[in-house]
Amino acid sequence: MGEETNNKSNAVICRRIGKTVVVSFREKLIYDVSEVEAVEEKIRSLLADEPQNLVINFAGVDFMVTRVINILLVALKQIRTRGGEVYLARMNANIRRVFDIMRLNVVFKIFESEEEALDALADQH
Repeated sequence: MGEETNNKSNAVICRRIGKTVVVSFREKLIYDVSEVEAVEEKIRSLLADEPQNLVINFAGVDFMVTRVINILLVALKQIRTRGGEVYLARMNANIRRVFDIMRLNVVFKIFESEEEALDALADQH
């Protein structure tokens, strides 16, 4: 489906699909400082490559610290200044509840599946 990009970190898996990069997480629990820093470093390096869009796939993630949300907000700001979008997909109920409580469901578009997010991006262009 897409080509896997070089991973500096074991915490994140990235695939490029056209002008979109799909980011998935290897761990169910994203709370360790070094792990969060690895996620941040990988997202930062992805943004340097200037993808048009990001899809963040939370499949299998049961818990994450709020610093990950900050990383996503920084990515969203950078991507939107380029006219792109960051879509979120496959959140479990607990993570989705955090986004709802923080009203981030208004900031981010959240999809049930990665495919729905990719389709929505394709419909924009």
